[in-house]
Amino acid sequence: MLGWLLLGFATLTALFFYFQSGRAIDIDAVGPIVGAVALVLAAGLIALKAKSPASGRSMIAMSALAVCLLAAAGFWLGHDRIASLIAGGHSRPGSDSAASTMPGQVSVLIRKSAEGKFATTGAINSIGATLIVDTGATAVMLKYSDAEAAGVDVAALTFTTPVQTANGTVYAAPVRIRSISVGLLKLQDVEALVAQAGSLNENLLGMSFLRRLTSYELNGDFLTLRE
Repeated sequence: MLGWLLLGFATLTALFFYFQSGRAIDIDAVGPIVGAVALVLAAGLIALKAKSPASGRSMIAMSALAVCLLAAAGFWLGHDRIASLIAGGHSRPGSDSAASTMPGQVSVLIRKSAEGKFATTGAINSIGATLIVDTGATAVMLKYSDAEAAGVDVAALTFTTPVQTANGTVYAAPVRIRSISVGLLKLQDVEALVAQAGSLNENLLGMSFLRRLTSYELNGDFLTLRE
């Protein structure tokens, strides 16, 4: 039995150091690993019971220890995700995003969608909206309808600023947005552009937002934003 417990402990220790290395990891992928460790421990307990029925008391103690280890590991691996869910910092608009906090720092992890975009649900002036992180956009660019929903006086805007997009040139109006947030990450008074009605299909989180962050880092299919 000790051998099975040592195997489970070694697996969890490896996961700990892997996360501590600072890599961008999809937390959802860790669940099956922890589950597999639980199955291995359960198989060991069953084998012990079959071999020595008299060792029931010892088996119960070992079972309690194994369950405690797995529960502690599961909480440690998922506590950032739980915190972000409570705070409204997790969403799945075709991709994953999760928010976490460290002393003096807020970070958001966004997973690339099947369409190859870093999409997440954020908020414009506290009104929910889907945002696409676009490092090629010089400024935040908002759809007319979402800007209007967020309280921008679109009727007073003058759409005279030409902007090159993947679909050609569109005309936009410069504005200042009171706040834009992604998960627990929130910036105030953000420079942005509002596109003419019907000329933009998605909100772009461009450099007027990104350059105010402490950093943003691309690692494979994951993008990390840090305030």
